Amino acid sequence: MSPPPNRPPSRPPTSGAGRPSPRPATRPLVRPATRELPGARAVRPGGGRPGAPGTAEAPGIAEAELERRFDALEVKIEQWKVRYNRYFAGDPLQRLPPDPMRDEIEREMRQLRGNNMRRSVDHFRMSAIESRLSSYTEMFGRRVRAVEEGKVTRRQPTPAPAPASHDVESGVVVDTRCAPDAVEALFQGLAARNPRGATMDLDTFRGYLAKQVAQIQEKTGCEAVQFRLVTEEGKVKLKAKPMAGRSPSP
Repeated sequence: MSPPPNRPPSRPPTSGAGRPSPRPATRPLVRPATRELPGARAVRPGGGRPGAPGTAEAPGIAEAELERRFDALEVKIEQWKVRYNRYFAGDPLQRLPPDPMRDEIEREMRQLRGNNMRRSVDHFRMSAIESRLSSYTEMFGRRVRAVEEGKVTRRQPTPAPAPASHDVESGVVVDTRCAPDAVEALFQGLAARNPRGATMDLDTFRGYLAKQVAQIQEKTGCEAVQFRLVTEEGKVKLKAKPMAGRSPSP
């Protein structure tokens, strides 16, 4: 087999004068400069912050607002506990378990869990509130089941005092003995006029009245104190007035 013929080497194209024609100059590729806006944050693919690519965090909440909601939630849980105690005590104003109030508490807790809590102290407080609610729920659940199964008898509602004996708007006289009918009349009148219901049970209210009577007697030297219910600026208040007694010592 014969070897391939020799081919002359290729030559660059020439101009008319026999010189190689110059190649066109190429410009370097320049990317347009990007301007960064003041205060802008670096955003990574997926909408996450630097350090967490591909993730989107839940919106945060101001610390002061979070503290306020925690405080309100704790107050509502204590009010729910008081209403349950009134139910088991046979309070005529609390004939059914306060389940709607429990639903409100659960709804508020779900909203708080959906927020981005950045501080460890907030997570700790949320866990403490959840633990307290769980403890109350378990305790009241056992008592309700015991009542339904007949193991425990719930107190029957006590009859309300006769309207003619005590008029809470005109005044109810209370002395150091704290007569049960007088205390009951003030307690029922206060609970009926407060849209949120009573914030304490009957025994706690009796102790509060006894303390008020003792302080006013020590200050004025009176023998008894007249309490009456008044409404000022949409709020129900308990007004005290010393009754006939010796003049206070100088």
